Amino acid sequence: MHDGIYLNNAGTSYPKPQASLDALSRAAQWSPRESWSDIEAVTNSFKDFLNIPKSHRMFFTNSCTSGINILLNSMAWAPGDVILSSGMEHYACSGVIDSLVQNIGIIHKVVPYHSDHIFSLDECERLLSEHKVKLIICCHGSNLTGDVFPLGKISDLAHAHGAMVLGDFAQTAGVIPIDVSELGVDLCAFTGHKGLLGPLGTGLISMDKSVKLARSPATCDFNTGACETELSFCDVGSLNTAGVASLGASLIWLQENHPKGTGSYTFRAFHLLVEELKKLPLKLYYARDGESSLPIASFVPTKGSCEDLAKQLFAQGVHVGYGQLCAPLAHRSLGTLDTGVLRISPSVFNTEDDIKGFIGHLQKML
Repeated sequence: MHDGIYLNNAGTSYPKPQASLDALSRAAQWSPRESWSDIEAVTNSFKDFLNIPKSHRMFFTNSCTSGINILLNSMAWAPGDVILSSGMEHYACSGVIDSLVQNIGIIHKVVPYHSDHIFSLDECERLLSEHKVKLIICCHGSNLTGDVFPLGKISDLAHAHGAMVLGDFAQTAGVIPIDVSELGVDLCAFTGHKGLLGPLGTGLISMDKSVKLARSPATCDFNTGACETELSFCDVGSLNTAGVASLGASLIWLQENHPKGTGSYTFRAFHLLVEELKKLPLKLYYARDGESSLPIASFVPTKGSCEDLAKQLFAQGVHVGYGQLCAPLAHRSLGTLDTGVLRISPSVFNTEDDIKGFIGHLQKML
């Protein structure tokens, strides 16, 4: 067990609920036959929890990053197709977009990020009007600032112009309520090991059946029990059944203990964190809209490097995130591409004493 102060829950959550660990141990010993009904039950639980539309197919993956890669690389693209994205995308999205630009000749347009208007709907509509956009990609929540993006309004705009929307829910699932049907996204990806409190190596994606794919290799559809021609990633022989079972147990724990997500139970400690950080010599980045944000804050010290400061904190038993954190496009938006940031992301398991302990160490180092 980690006996220090863990504040990197936007990277991976820690600790995990005991029920999740117990399920992981039990499921690792299942026979393949035993796993079917349990996996089906977890599938249905997530469909209900996220209110995934009946028009969608949902599949488990080994991460949000791999799920986004699967979705984007399975779609039918042609040279000149246009993708819009926010200015705060994780490399899971921006990296695949760069590959599609280089290898196929698609066009990538970015809706600029500003702290006072994180995603301009007017600018989005202008780009939709000027280009025949095929897909808008947008994170639901930023992994650097905790901003929550207006996916529902973005979906309405996109559909009015004949475009589809892919939502990246890596940072928001389990932290704030998510209703996929209400948000209207056509494709979505989730990770299991962050706010959903499941183990590493778990995730899920869903996509509307109307989305056209470039290829349709055989796969297995757990929802019907029948093999169909679908995406290229779902193979019953290699599904992480133990991880999915553990993720299912984490979901039960969340629904019993934090039915509205862990975020609302974390913000008291997070508010204390932000108010104390404002007093220190550093450049602070966090969501200004407290009603629509995640407990994530990043900063750059006015003296010294983020890496050196993070290593000093590690030596004191304080675990934080630092560097580019797999988000070069977001760093270009913030102006921190050269410096990186130091990111603090508490969870429901952190106490105010954890925050005070972290601030105490930081004050001495700065």
